[in-house]
This record gives sequence, structure tokens and C-alpha cells, in this order.
Amino acid sequence: METHIIYTYINDSDEDYDENSKDVAIFLKTHRGSMLLKLNGYKYRKTYKTKHGTRWVCSSNKYCSAHLVVSDMDEIVAACEVHNHNKTKSAKTLAKPLAKKEKAVLVISRNGNINLIHRKFAYRKKYSGTDRSRWVCATEKACRACIFVDNDYHVVSGIMDHMHSPPKIHKSLSDLPLLDEKGNKINKEDIYKRDESN
Repeated sequence: METHIIYTYINDSDEDYDENSKDVAIFLKTHRGSMLLKLNGYKYRKTYKTKHGTRWVCSSNKYCSAHLVVSDMDEIVAACEVHNHNKTKSAKTLAKPLAKKEKAVLVISRNGNINLIHRKFAYRKKYSGTDRSRWVCATEKACRACIFVDNDYHVVSGIMDHMHSPPKIHKSLSDLPLLDEKGNKINKEDIYKRDESN
């Protein structure tokens, strides 16, 4: 195959580059600090070194045999780009904007975690940006539902389709302390009515 030069480092959550740029490989830094490599719409994770370079394997499916070999000069010297699955679209791409912003409720769960309640579902924080943060379903790890909220906890977009029913945490919401944007406890009455109306 032709040698591909790997260009720059960006945050995986930003994706401010052209995903359709063919044969342009880019290092991505995840919110946890680990490094991925994206080429032609697929992401790869680093595994081990070989005599020809470092081997990167498909990060989406552990049974996928697609892989890259990257030299110490950051050139792809070998590749198998045959994947056994479709490209995974990012949550940012799939998220649908809301017609109007809706307020999410910040709560402390019984095990001490801070969650957001929106439309009867619970979310946990995945990462924070400068003007918004991403919260993912706190009930099922396999559930792809997520919401993007601004700094005032207004939901601006999200993937609202959960693979399960609302958790019991919402049914006993009156037992949980509510917090404002600064982490202070607040009066619950008005918020319950607003949340139930959604």
C-alpha cells in the first residue's frame, strides 16, 4: 500500500476535521487521555511493537481483523483495512437538537454519584467541554443514549432512544437531594413538576 503520513493530534470529542478525507490518518486523544488512530472513518488502538513498527488494531470490534502498522517516523507501512462491521458514527453526529432547551435535574444517587435526570432517565457525565458537557446513560453501559448540556444544565441535543425502561431512581426522586449548578441543595417542588411534564 502507499505510505500515509499521519498529520496532527486532535481531541476525539471535537472531530473538527473532514471525515471524508481519504487516506488521511489522524491521531485522536480521547477524554481519558488514551490515543486512537483514525483512517478512512475507522478507529484503531495501539497494541504492540513489531520489527516493522507499532501494530494498531480496530478499536470498535475485537473480532475485527483490520489493522495498521505504523513506523517510528509516523508512517503507515502496512495495513489491512477490511473490516467486518460498518463505520461507527459519533454521538455528536447522531445527536438531534431539541426544538427548545429543556432543563435537566442534577441529583446525588444513593451510591453518592452525581447524575442528571432528564425525561425520567438518569445520565452520568462522560466529559466536559468549554461550553457544554456530554452525559451518557447511567443505567445500561450498552445503551447509546446521551445528552449534551450547556453550562446551565439545559439540554441542547442528544440521542434520546434508550434500550430500556426508565430506572427506579426516578420513581424515588423525592428521596434524593437535588443540586443547583454550583452543587448547592435546592428546593425540589417546582423541579418535580417541570420534570414530570416532560
